[in-house]
Amino acid sequence: PYVSSVAMAPYAGGRAATWAAGSDPRALQSPDGGSACIGIRATQIPAACLETIVVDAILPAPHAYKVSLYICDWARAGLRQVIEMRDPVSYNLIAPTHMAAGLGNCAYYTYTHRSSARFRLDQVRNGDAVLSAIFFDPA
Repeated sequence: PYVSSVAMAPYAGGRAATWAAGSDPRALQSPDGGSACIGIRATQIPAACLETIVVDAILPAPHAYKVSLYICDWARAGLRQVIEMRDPVSYNLIAPTHMAAGLGNCAYYTYTHRSSARFRLDQVRNGDAVLSAIFFDPA
């Protein structure tokens, strides 16, 4: 397998939600060909200490892979967030940070790496930090 586990750090107040997409072209199609849906994992702003989503991608052994984060501002509220890729043990940055903005039409942020990684999505402005999907592929 590309990744042996993906874990989202639990925290009080965070929320996950899915709903029917209707005709929204930003929604992802179900892998089994079913209807499209919209899903998010979001922080709960303005609650203190709840401004970050943390996702750990744990590999069984080092090997090259790509990971893509699909981020969408479904309400087109002008969300801004910072994306960090860190080593899950040392917490050192292992890729440049990205300021994600203009997410009303959604965006993919893709990284290539060889070992486990921690992704932090930090709320900056106009609402929650959000994450709609994570994809893993061979490098």
